[in-house]
Amino acid sequence: PSKIRLKNPVNVMTERLLRSHNDVFNFQDHILISYYRLPRQFILNLVEELRPALERPTRRHGAFQVVCRVTSRLRLQSTVCRTVRSVALSLCRRINTFVGFPSQPDQQNIARQKFFNIAGFPDVLGCVDGTHIRIKTPTEHENVLVNRKGYHINAQIVCDTDLKITNCVIKWPGSKHDSYILRQSRLWGEFEAGRYDGILVGDRGYACMPFLMTPYGDPQSESEARFNRALSTCRVRIEMTFGIIKACWNCLRSLRVKPERESQIITACVVLHNIATIRKERAPHVPLVADDVVDPIKVDPPTGTAVRRAITNQFFG
Repeated sequence: PSKIRLKNPVNVMTERLLRSHNDVFNFQDHILISYYRLPRQFILNLVEELRPALERPTRRHGAFQVVCRVTSRLRLQSTVCRTVRSVALSLCRRINTFVGFPSQPDQQNIARQKFFNIAGFPDVLGCVDGTHIRIKTPTEHENVLVNRKGYHINAQIVCDTDLKITNCVIKWPGSKHDSYILRQSRLWGEFEAGRYDGILVGDRGYACMPFLMTPYGDPQSESEARFNRALSTCRVRIEMTFGIIKACWNCLRSLRVKPERESQIITACVVLHNIATIRKERAPHVPLVADDVVDPIKVDPPTGTAVRRAITNQFFG
């Protein structure tokens, strides 16, 4: 007798999820979270948010269209189709709604107080770092995109204490140093112009500046060690942010899309991350992402080291 070939349970579930737009929401939250990384209500809210941009004139039910297209985006692993691209572009257009650095005095007061509450470090508005996202081997300009780990995009991210991304620059290849990317960014110019009443914190891959505090390379006193520990307590928030966003959106572990779409997919994931953070959706439990290998800045500008010394004496002496 011929053998009965059983379907893969995951494929069976996929068929059931796509059979009707109502079926998607008949599963319990823990199943939806394991499959889409998000609970039912979040997906419903996202469908409503994107519906005007994604509905097309067709005989098919509008809600069914949008649910299928949004859930296709949420299941993205390493490839992109036209449907996924349309959802990603719709999310990218909302970046100014969901991603913004604290620019108003009351917003800056809140940010500074939150960082001080967790670390005792004064005047911090955000943590900055770059994270490398692997991409497929390019056919052009390979030498620009390659770094010591392969071919990558270097995405600059700034986050707050709640792990919400407040600024991002996603356009530079993996060969570019974190400090170079920050210096070319609009945020750097705004800090230099004195627009913000506060500072950023970063690792030794950045030069210590009056508005950007980095650790002592070789602490010579207990007060310098306390400074480093407090700064590290702030900086762990960016490592947690990287861990969560890469755990939620597996495509960020290795993107296999055309070069012109890489920044779109990463930006869409940033927007989704912030929507989930703002709505306090349950984040996956993930270990901290190990820091990328950093080429430390060997000589810091005296204007930056003077501010670092003043903070050390006043708050950690």
